Amino acid sequence: MELSKLCKSRNLPLFIAGDAALAWRVRANGVHLPDALKTRLPRLQATYPQLMFSAACHSERSLIAAKQLGADLAFLSPIYATRSHPNARTWGAVRAAAALRRCTLPVYALGGITDTRFTQISNCGFSGFGAISLFE
Repeated sequence: MELSKLCKSRNLPLFIAGDAALAWRVRANGVHLPDALKTRLPRLQATYPQLMFSAACHSERSLIAAKQLGADLAFLSPIYATRSHPNARTWGAVRAAAALRRCTLPVYALGGITDTRFTQISNCGFSGFGAISLFE
């Protein structure tokens, strides 16, 4: 609950990973669903209509599915190589920009975002970004 209050005081959205009941209890803004749990989205939206839902997406097909299932937004990853997913196929700025042009869902960049790479993705069409490396 303290994190929720802190986020609200700073006008920052709080999303809880994978647990809609917890998100509702702590008065978070939404729930972030891993790619494998996206199919639960319609049922979760019916149960928790006050919450927003973001979806983890790792392919263009996954972005389309997130939109069709009713996600409010998506995180596309990994844009660049990350320590957390060292062997994952990365998107890069050019391929990500091409996928975004075909997607009407707000999409946020995630994965390997640094200050140098932030400049590379800033004109790709992302609605925003999530980052760890950028803030370390």
